[in-house]
Amino acid sequence: MLRAAVFLSSLFAIAAFAERPFTAAIDGKPVNLTHVLAWTEGERAVSLQFSDRALGCDERRYEGLVVELVVAPLLIEPADSQKRFGWRRPATETWRVTSASWPHGAGADPSSTVRFEAPVRRGAIGKLELATKVNFMVSNVVNTLELNGSVAVKGCGDRPRFGVELTKPPTVLVAGAPVRVRGATFRREFNGRPGSWALVLSSIPAQCQGRAEPDVEVAVEVLPRKAGSPTQTVGLDVSGKLVGQQVGQQVLIDAGVLPVPRVVDGGVEIDLALDFETLGSVRGVVTALDCSR
Repeated sequence: MLRAAVFLSSLFAIAAFAERPFTAAIDGKPVNLTHVLAWTEGERAVSLQFSDRALGCDERRYEGLVVELVVAPLLIEPADSQKRFGWRRPATETWRVTSASWPHGAGADPSSTVRFEAPVRRGAIGKLELATKVNFMVSNVVNTLELNGSVAVKGCGDRPRFGVELTKPPTVLVAGAPVRVRGATFRREFNGRPGSWALVLSSIPAQCQGRAEPDVEVAVEVLPRKAGSPTQTVGLDVSGKLVGQQVGQQVLIDAGVLPVPRVVDGGVEIDLALDFETLGSVRGVVTALDCSR
């Protein structure tokens, strides 16, 4: 699949469906994309698959025209319109398109917004009204996909998640919003830097390789200590379908009170009590899957 930048501007309406005829077009030429399936992704995100013929929920291979949109509620937003001063929770729940893909490109637009409601319980039939325009830049040529009107949506339920599930997850807040943590991975000397380590807390079970993108991923990164310095830099990075673009914040911590990872049965144990100003906090004892090798 060709990969390219994609620009999205989308509006999904959920109340008082207007029953407008559904239309789909690529570069102004009508195409048939009237068959829509919906899956839950992680905890809140929903994947919508538009195709030119009826597909079953378990059909994973198809050679016709297929377009996928992932929509999710916004977890955090900039604290001011100029994106200068920290982060906050949205005043109201805001859905948006976080990614889109089709045979000629893939990507996401962090500025898009979505209001969406559809059944995801397997076998349930609902209706979706949308007005979406997607511009895919491929080899310096813009291809435009437009979806407009009301269309039936068939729910396919949850996509399964595999990996190691935490039995005692830590308490994680992102801009004051609690995040459910189901998996944790640990890496020493991440990015090849001696003296560093990274702990990744995820809303899906932990895997060292072949991971699906979670709703939310919170990474605690301890950078190498500079010679003679009494402090050490610790970063918090937040990403995932509910975030869009990755956001991060760094703080200086006394090296003497920095959490120390220790090897235990089942992985690496870390006792965390970290606060990152406006972005978030992580507290609790975590036993993470060791992915250092």
